[in-house]
Amino acid sequence: MPSPAIQRTSTYITPRGLGIIDSANMDQLSAIEQRCFSDQTYDMTRGATTCADTLTYITDVSGGVYSFDGRIFDYDFKPVK
Repeated sequence: MPSPAIQRTSTYITPRGLGIIDSANMDQLSAIEQRCFSDQTYDMTRGATTCADTLTYITDVSGGVYSFDGRIFDYDFKPVK
């Protein structure tokens, strides 16, 4: 069974590999992850929102470069015909 918290907080792996974020961002991502797990312990709805902050932080830092959403299983562009 997948874990939404782990899925949402591990979204930093790809942008780190691409050089969009670096070790200077990892302390902030670690704090977001800790808050995510803490919030899920007390309130799953609030926890889901907090866990999504990982992707929000990455998007803000990158200026919108990291726009991939793994929940979309279709092309997000129209091919030229």
